Amino acid sequence: MAVRPRPTLSVCMITYELAWFLPHVLENIAGIADEIVVLDSFSKDGSAELLRAHPKVRFHQQPFANFGAQKNAVFEKARCDWILSIDQDELLGDRLRAALPEMLDQRRLTHWKLPRYWLIAGPPWRHIESEAHYPDWGLRLFRNDPRFRYGPDQLVHHHFPRLERGPMKRATGRHLFHFDFMLRDREARAAKFDDYMQRDPSRESTHKSYLFEQMDFRGRACKEPLTVPGLTEPMWWRTAGNGTKVGLGGASARATKLR
Repeated sequence: MAVRPRPTLSVCMITYELAWFLPHVLENIAGIADEIVVLDSFSKDGSAELLRAHPKVRFHQQPFANFGAQKNAVFEKARCDWILSIDQDELLGDRLRAALPEMLDQRRLTHWKLPRYWLIAGPPWRHIESEAHYPDWGLRLFRNDPRFRYGPDQLVHHHFPRLERGPMKRATGRHLFHFDFMLRDREARAAKFDDYMQRDPSRESTHKSYLFEQMDFRGRACKEPLTVPGLTEPMWWRTAGNGTKVGLGGASARATKLR
């Protein structure tokens, strides 16, 4: 009896000037990816050199137009059976990484939705709990199929067309960990909100998720573990406006200008 080939996985991401954090991302995904496909927007902070040097990375560059177009472009370069789409400031939880081989082997399914923690502190890792931030299900793991491409109107917060997606499951308890709030202070996130509003003013309520301090939220302990050997100092989300910054250790002092 012939043995069915193991399904293969392309991890795809777009990047722009986050060189200091990318080693954590590469270490987090290298063990589960057959290839790591990166499309960079001509970073000048050493990201390109770092990514080109990694044995699993297939590195490409092109000017940034919008998020949907950039992600479609990196998906088109993927060679494997499945695509896992992540952002440059996201890591996979320990349970998600362990479960991926079994998830990819589900022949009936065409895609998975993953929950996401928006982190505000850690380690130990804590996340925001609000209507806007958790569980934040996203279609991130899908077959390498042309139906999973964003439409021309998907400029910022993008979604695949709902028709003909095929059967899916939710990966309950297997999370992406999003570091956005721990890498950007309030001032940087307000600028990001303004940029997103210019690109797509119809999604104001979604853009406001980056200004979480204005919302009714609670901090909760993450139930899924995340092991990051290189991040051992505590990190916190930071505020700006009155000159006070919350968070004095780890990456809190190394915020960078991000797209």
